[in-house]
Amino acid sequence: MKPQQTSNNRKKTIFIFFVMVVLQLLLLIYLMNNKLTLFCDEIYSYSLSNSPFGILFETEDKSSIQWNSKWIDSQVLKDYVGVSRDNSFNYKNVYYNQTLDCHPPLFYYAIHTICSFFPASFSKWYGFSLNIIIFILVQVLLFILSKKIFDSDKNALLTCFIYGFSSCSIDCFIFIRMYSLLTLLYLLYLYLNVSYLEKNNFYCLLSISLVALLGALTQYHFYIYAFSIISTMVLINKTNKIFGIILANLLGFTLANLYFPYFFQHLFNNSNGVAALDISERISPCILAVSYLFQEFLGVNRTISVVMAIFLIIILCIFVIIYFIKHYFDKNSTSLLMVYISSFIYMIIVFFTVNYKYFGIILTGRYFFPICPMIIIAVMAILYKQKKKYLTVLLTILILASNLQMLDFYYPYSKKNTDILQLENIIKNNNLILCCNATGIIHSLCIQLMKTNKIFVNFYFSPKYFDFNKITFSDNKSTYLLIYPSDSLRNIPFPKIMEGNIEFWPNQFGLYEINNIKKR
Repeated sequence: MKPQQTSNNRKKTIFIFFVMVVLQLLLLIYLMNNKLTLFCDEIYSYSLSNSPFGILFETEDKSSIQWNSKWIDSQVLKDYVGVSRDNSFNYKNVYYNQTLDCHPPLFYYAIHTICSFFPASFSKWYGFSLNIIIFILVQVLLFILSKKIFDSDKNALLTCFIYGFSSCSIDCFIFIRMYSLLTLLYLLYLYLNVSYLEKNNFYCLLSISLVALLGALTQYHFYIYAFSIISTMVLINKTNKIFGIILANLLGFTLANLYFPYFFQHLFNNSNGVAALDISERISPCILAVSYLFQEFLGVNRTISVVMAIFLIIILCIFVIIYFIKHYFDKNSTSLLMVYISSFIYMIIVFFTVNYKYFGIILTGRYFFPICPMIIIAVMAILYKQKKKYLTVLLTILILASNLQMLDFYYPYSKKNTDILQLENIIKNNNLILCCNATGIIHSLCIQLMKTNKIFVNFYFSPKYFDFNKITFSDNKSTYLLIYPSDSLRNIPFPKIMEGNIEFWPNQFGLYEINNIKKR
């Protein structure tokens, strides 16, 4: 190809990529703008980054008594999620808050830095602005990695197109948590390891150390991804490169643990860490059956037999993957093996180390966000080999159609939700008594609660802890009682003291006006 043609093609590719990313950003910004309130963990992203008094409504031992059953000014909530003027760029405070939590501090440093430029204020856009920047970097890196694997601008563009418009991408970037940053670091880590396999480059090893350091300070799952990459190198017989990779990772992880030496404390003493180590409730019947064989024939206990069963099944699946790729693809098989096997190992380990259940089903969606670009690459590799346009078109349609179902868990309220708008308008600048059964509810409604005058929170639906007659009203503001969730109404110990209700939504909120209620 002539140099002029190459230059024109490059400009065309850059233009198409630019237009595509702009369209994806417009979609993200539209959805971000429609998000009226945040998921409770998103509020934790702000509070752990900015709060000068730890975790609101919780003491260091996680008991919900610090702010329970007392009137507090809404300014407390504003200081909780925003940076006060005397707390800007206070990274020591961020570090301390994370020692109480179960995550490393890097993501929270980033949120705190942005918020510090806008003291005494709160906006969802502080977190969304970070996600927007990361999304652009992810797409650039995904294009570079895809081009390296497919050796094709067209397929690299299509990979970025499908990922950017997919539900897994949109869910990730409208969710203000560390998973967006982790996605970027996973991609960069994979790219550096693939590059190192192609050539022994000392600077690649230094870069891997740096990314390992940043990853370990972002989320502990990065250790799992690093393990999956190293395991993949062993399985595909790249042992001549293993020594350098292990040293690079050890350097990064050692520095991370020297700076933030709370990994083992969070793993063994934090409830989330303890739950991650207990896989007894997350064993499929297939694995359980294999584990029984080990118990019977080897005489090992159940824990060891389960681990052996999981390991055996993973190894068998990996050999199937290796056989499939080596006999199905004729070029770039090493890079694809890295993508396929490392993603598979990562997903299996993560599946067995998370402990979130709903109706008996393990929900791990957010933990798979960072691996989604690799899954898209793996699917595109199959289409690349098939070279059948109708399959590519069908896949694209299916992924875009999946977006119709994406906005469920991390997109709880949009501007179409009239209940949350009515609630916000009614309690704005007024006093509110909130009866709820978890601190997560405070966080889920935090944006609305910040707009009240004062708030009285009670976490216990029991007369032992809550006596309505002892509540004093010291100003002329209207006062409302909010029972959330509303199906807990039957547990409220004062069912006869309310003189009618002005608003009641059985599916969402139980809201009552109590201005004229007298002590009894």
